Amino acid sequence: MSEHGQFREFVNTLLIQRILSEDDWANRLTSSDKRVLSPFFWSHANLYGRIEIDMDSHLDVAVAA
Repeated sequence: MSEHGQFREFVNTLLIQRILSEDDWANRLTSSDKRVLSPFFWSHANLYGRIEIDMDSHLDVAVAA
C-alpha cells in the first residue's frame, strides 16, 4: 500500500473512533453494524509480510525433489 493509502486508512480509523466515542452513535449501532466495521480496521494490515510473486518464473520441481 502506498504512503498515501496508509495515511488515508489512519485518518479514517481516527474519524470512526471519534464518531463512536459519542454516546448517540455508540448506542445507535447494533452488533451487526459493529461486525461490519471490524474488517475495516484490519483491511490495511498484512499479517504475513509483503509477498511479491514473479509470474514470469516458475519453480523447477524436478530439481527440488
